[in-house]
Amino acid sequence: MSKFITIKPLDTLFFRGAKPFNKSSDSWSDADSLPFPSVVWGALYAHLYYKHEEAKEDKSFKNLKIKNIYIYNFKDKSTFLPMPNDVFTDGKKIYIGEYKKVPNGSSYPLEYINCANSDESVERLKESFIRIDSLSREYIKKSKSPIYSKATKIFISEYKVGIALDKSRKSTKEGHLYRVDLTQFCKKWGFLIEYDLDMFEFEKSGYLKLGGESKVAKFEHITKTNYIESHEEYIEQLKMKFDNEEYFKLYIKTPTAFKEGWRPTLDGYKLLSANIDSYLSIGGFDMKSAKQREMRRYVPSGTVYLFEKKKEESYQEITELIRQEIAEYNDTHKGFGLFEILEA
Repeated sequence: MSKFITIKPLDTLFFRGAKPFNKSSDSWSDADSLPFPSVVWGALYAHLYYKHEEAKEDKSFKNLKIKNIYIYNFKDKSTFLPMPNDVFTDGKKIYIGEYKKVPNGSSYPLEYINCANSDESVERLKESFIRIDSLSREYIKKSKSPIYSKATKIFISEYKVGIALDKSRKSTKEGHLYRVDLTQFCKKWGFLIEYDLDMFEFEKSGYLKLGGESKVAKFEHITKTNYIESHEEYIEQLKMKFDNEEYFKLYIKTPTAFKEGWRPTLDGYKLLSANIDSYLSIGGFDMKSAKQREMRRYVPSGTVYLFEKKKEESYQEITELIRQEIAEYNDTHKGFGLFEILEA
């Protein structure tokens, strides 16, 4: 049974990026504004690791399974996901992209492109988060008024400057001045994590360490929000009418790796269009072996694929097919490869 836990950062956070960094050859660290799923999983599991002796056994690692990672507003309990990458703005209005045939002579490898139905100059609505009930309402209905929040309203970017010390000389090292980018969450914002855990138990509330500098964050269990329940009702309705759908969207909620890089294969299904931002390079550090993990490329959260549907396949059958493909190339228990099937 799923459980829900909020995480409220109490300090600035540092989430290391993919670029190598040492103070002698680089002066500016590569950092991300938000953590990768494995960072959230690691923070939660580290808390269990020091509370339960059995959690230190390898067989226990997959017992904690991340099912969803939301941006959460503590004031009104609103719940957000990354903005789908087929949403546009002209600075004033919002446009849900429409799919049109690719012009003759185009080098685009798929049949359809996604564009806004507007005469104004538009760009993709990036660095934004859509409220989950609006994803299944305004977004699906292609309304020009989805409920969303810009990243700048949720967190701000800060930085700190440091310099390496030479302990033998008890002085600073020449040429070792550096800058580190940090994320500071606004007062009422944080994370909401949906997870499964059978073998161990978290306390109802407490504190954990999050991010590259082990900053303190407060956690607390809550009941499922009304916004999530509203979205789940939409999914149940979609399951009932899915047989009549000709197309469907595959919406990627967290970074996902595929066998063929940027595209899912889904044997028997035709990929018509792909709305992808630049790829992510994700590695990490293996605490057990004390070694860097191999760097891999992932499609980012918010990616949207358009598929042509086979009439005889149900919502559940397509979901299972996607889940099997993603599980082969992703640590799904850590929260990578989370997705939704939506109406096209």
